Amino acid sequence: MSTQSWVNSTDAAVDEALGIISVKLPFTVTPGATKIATLKHALTFYPAELTELGLPYTKRNLKERPDCGYDVTFDCEGHFKPDEAEGEEFSLDGTTSDDPIESHPRLDELVQKYFPEGTTLKQARKEDGSILFPITIGVNGDEVPNPLFGIKTYLVPGLVWTRTFATQYFPDNLARQLGCIGTPPVGKKGQRAPQLWGQRDWIMVRLKADWRGNIWKVSESWLVSGPNGATPDIYRYR
Repeated sequence: MSTQSWVNSTDAAVDEALGIISVKLPFTVTPGATKIATLKHALTFYPAELTELGLPYTKRNLKERPDCGYDVTFDCEGHFKPDEAEGEEFSLDGTTSDDPIESHPRLDELVQKYFPEGTTLKQARKEDGSILFPITIGVNGDEVPNPLFGIKTYLVPGLVWTRTFATQYFPDNLARQLGCIGTPPVGKKGQRAPQLWGQRDWIMVRLKADWRGNIWKVSESWLVSGPNGATPDIYRYR
């Protein structure tokens, strides 16, 4: 009959911010009467150490040894007190995106400066609404290369603010906020998303949740809108 014993070599890791723990518990299973009997035992035994540890096991990994026994490792993870989980962490990513030059908030000023004197925004637009800056521009009576000739896009700074937290129950209201204009929540220690400038808004653009044994690890991400703000006719307020 197969038997198992705990191998005194355990790997463990703790996410200090969220309180989520990962543990690998290794066991060895001795050969039984038949290979199938040994395999069934390796697949089904539940050691007392798992109960004592107090974390759910999420995966059982088997590796057959030359003597026809098995090395079995239990992947355990979770939170020792999921009902008291309060951990959270924050991150901020800055990036830029290419926006059409026609969407620039100071397009009027650009036309006045980089088109012939007296050109209006309406005159500068082509039939399709696009703007094509001239090759040269007059400066003090001379024709000089126009620095905006050929420019079709410009870089718009953007920010993504992400909050990750641990919770025993998935917050249903988060799913309803996806794609909405709003304000990222303030952390328990006062962590706040950066204050925005101009007419910009925050839009919730991403939601990710992973079940970690006995607790949810949830991430919500907020994106800064363009310089003209988010249009409420397209994005509703949460």
